[in-house]
Order: sequence, then C-alpha cells, then structure tokens
Amino acid sequence: MFADTKRIKIPGCVCRARDSAALPLTSIVSLFLCCMLMACDAANTGSSAAVAKQEMHTAATRAPVRVTDYLGRQVYLPTPATRIVALSPHIVENLYSVGLGEAIVATVSYADYPEAAKKIPRIGGFTNFSIESIIAHQPDLVVGWASGSRDFGRLLDRLEKLGIVVYADDPRTLGDITRSVNDLAVLGGIDPSGQAELALFSNRIKQLREFFLNDRFAFIGNGQC
Repeated sequence: MFADTKRIKIPGCVCRARDSAALPLTSIVSLFLCCMLMACDAANTGSSAAVAKQEMHTAATRAPVRVTDYLGRQVYLPTPATRIVALSPHIVENLYSVGLGEAIVATVSYADYPEAAKKIPRIGGFTNFSIESIIAHQPDLVVGWASGSRDFGRLLDRLEKLGIVVYADDPRTLGDITRSVNDLAVLGGIDPSGQAELALFSNRIKQLREFFLNDRFAFIGNGQC
C-alpha cells in the first residue's frame, strides 16, 4: 500500500509501518509494548485454560466412582482406585490398556503382558492365592475373575467382610471386553471416552458384528469357512 513501508516483526505480532528511519522511537516502543501485552494476554489465556483443565482432572480423580459388575453388584469407591490387585492375567492386560498399569500392586502367575507386567509382585496362581497375601498389599480395589475359580464366591464374601472393594469381572463375549475395560477405566478415575485404544477396539467389534450379520461369513461342518 505504501512504497516506503516494510514489515516489523516483534514476538507475538507482525506489523507494517513506514520506513524505520522515519518512525519515531516512541512509536517503536509503544508498538513493542502493545505487541508484548497481546502476547502475554494470549499466553495467560492458554495458561488459564491449562490450569482449568488440570483442576477439572484433579476434581475428577477425587470424585466418587461407581459401576455395576458382572454379578449385578454396585461397586463403589469414594475416590478412584490407586492400589489394585488383579487376580487374572487378562485383567492386568485390560488395566494396562487404559493406563492403569502403575496402579497394580499385585497380580498372579502368567500375567506377563505387557512386558512391564512381569515386574508386578505375585501372590500365587489365579486359583491358589491366599487372602492374607491380598490384604498384605493394602488394595483399595481387587478385580477378580468370577468364573475363573470355584471359590470366587467365598473369596468375595471374605474380602467384603474385611472392607475391601471387589469388582467381579466375567467377560464372555467381545462386547463384554469393551464393558470390562470401560468399567476398569471408571474405577481408576479415567474417562473411557478419551481412550483411543478402547474406541478402536469398539469400532472393530462393530465391524465384526456387521460382517457376521450380513451373512458374509459362514461356518461349515468341518470348521472351514
């Protein structure tokens, strides 16, 4: 627009002014201060948003959580679980999938996936552990496999009498896996809707259901397809 103008670059903004030789020093200073204030305002806005987000997350991690387990029981925690005993390898896997691996304080034999799970203290096999070993780890949540042991009912009763919260897991279908992972996320104070892996898994299950329902796949007597 002006033949004798050029761009003046200042952190936070880019302005156009007449040739700097003709621009008064006071104008340059005023321009610089104006841009700095704009940059600071933008930074403060971003910082405020980050603080607000952190405060919301902190409030969420302190809020009570509740889900219904596979036995139809209401599982309630006054605050999300931070010390979890997982009584089956698949439970360990599911906990890691939602970012709760570090909350596992004890598990059973053969819980070796992912690699980090191998470092978790063991309390025996998933059918031959002792209640004393569970109590020793001071869990605020025990996640057990309801149909994985004939004595699960007795275990559940004893732990409840000791005031230890138990979630009975018992997935039998692909859809149940999604439910289990979702419940574990909630019990750990994690928003399931923000879990990319869970969303991907749910989408794959939906695709499989559509695949079968559309008769594009059929079993033949000898197991071939």
